[in-house]
Amino acid sequence: MQNTPSVDPKILMPFFSKKGLVVLAGFVLMLYGTKPNNEMFFCIGAALVAFVSALSLYQMLQYRRYGAAFRRLVVIGLCLSPSIYLMNKQPSAREIASRNELHGDLCPSWFNMNLFDRYVVFRHRAWCQNYADRYEQASSGRTSAEQSTSNLWK
Repeated sequence: MQNTPSVDPKILMPFFSKKGLVVLAGFVLMLYGTKPNNEMFFCIGAALVAFVSALSLYQMLQYRRYGAAFRRLVVIGLCLSPSIYLMNKQPSAREIASRNELHGDLCPSWFNMNLFDRYVVFRHRAWCQNYADRYEQASSGRTSAEQSTSNLWK
């Protein structure tokens, strides 16, 4: 008797192509993103899988394989729906109350950061954008006061 492998090696070959490695990396990021406070990794992983599926969808439409193209479209929708949900999730009443109390301490430094720091490093403070009108008026008032004081010394 011969010991034959239970999985044919030819089945695993697509996972070791360029697209397959991107899909595997996407799945790893999605698994890592299931932990609390790591939902950004889940979104990035899902976007990688959806990107590869979109490329495959384009190829299937070129070859007029509409059934396979529809399956790719379903995979894209399944990958992106949790990401869209996470981006559009509304904060609870408790979070809104704490934000109303803390925006005076946290948001001025957030508005002074560069774009990368705002939306990548301190993405958990992106809610400060809702209070932009309060800080833009204050900063414009400060600059006019600073200009008038500098004119006194000239």
